[in-house]
Amino acid sequence: MEEKYVIVDTAEGKKSISYVEWGVKGELPTVFCVHGLSRNSRDFDYLAQHLSLETTPARHVIALDMIGRGNSDWFTDKTLYGYPQYVHLCLSFLHILGITSVHWVGTSMGGLIGMFIASQNPCKWVCRDEHAPLSENGDTKEKIFKIKNPIKKLVLNDIGPYIPREGLERIGRYVGRDPHFENKTDALLYIQNICSTFGTLTSDQWQHLVNHGLKQCEDHSLSFKYDPAIGDAFQTALDDVDLTSVWYTMNQPTLVLRGSESDLLLKETVHDMAENPDCEFVEFKGVGHAPMLMCDEQIECVARFLMKE
Repeated sequence: MEEKYVIVDTAEGKKSISYVEWGVKGELPTVFCVHGLSRNSRDFDYLAQHLSLETTPARHVIALDMIGRGNSDWFTDKTLYGYPQYVHLCLSFLHILGITSVHWVGTSMGGLIGMFIASQNPCKWVCRDEHAPLSENGDTKEKIFKIKNPIKKLVLNDIGPYIPREGLERIGRYVGRDPHFENKTDALLYIQNICSTFGTLTSDQWQHLVNHGLKQCEDHSLSFKYDPAIGDAFQTALDDVDLTSVWYTMNQPTLVLRGSESDLLLKETVHDMAENPDCEFVEFKGVGHAPMLMCDEQIECVARFLMKE
């Protein structure tokens, strides 16, 4: 596993985006992992290790830190945190790395980004280029490219086209806050409390979340490795989210994972999604939002789907 960076052109200029990579490109599509709202690329370490070292053939796996999270840069204009920029960033990221075919694994937010991209055929991707013609307003130069959809298979981890308000409100109660901790023990207790819906994790797995989810501040306290502004949208009045029109324009084979106690992916939503003949569904007992893809049962489920012809 290697930690790397690329420079991606965004609506706010060039930004450094961090990612981790396992294995090397092969004949099969790259497994591209995108994390949840306040999470980071290292959530996928257990899954990636299995896919790159324990499957035959070994898979090439990449997981990025979405802008504003992990070791990636932050936006100065906080209003840019949203799905249009996330979609653009992912398409730009794949283009820079020369990756044209992926098996997308997305947890929560990462799954929604995957849905938005999977629904485009072809994908429209705006590239800002000093050699491109001036846009209509004359202050930027950009080209609009149409590219073949890169997503060949899609894993949606505890997310779907309908998201109830109650689940969003629960997330809003903690995302975007900026707690500081004196030590990792205090941080661990806090994370175990707000992330209890992740299900039963081992002590090593909880410690993994602490080790890769915190940064040391100038006053030597610890805080989360994300821009608190990513939660701004959750501080206003929320309503149910209905992306049914997006779901029905997708045609990729899709695996939907659900925690049996999830408040973001309801059983009724899964029932409706299952009408799509290209959709498979697996539920994990004793888990809420979202399965962390760290235990053998969850990892092997994803691996079987990705390796199946």
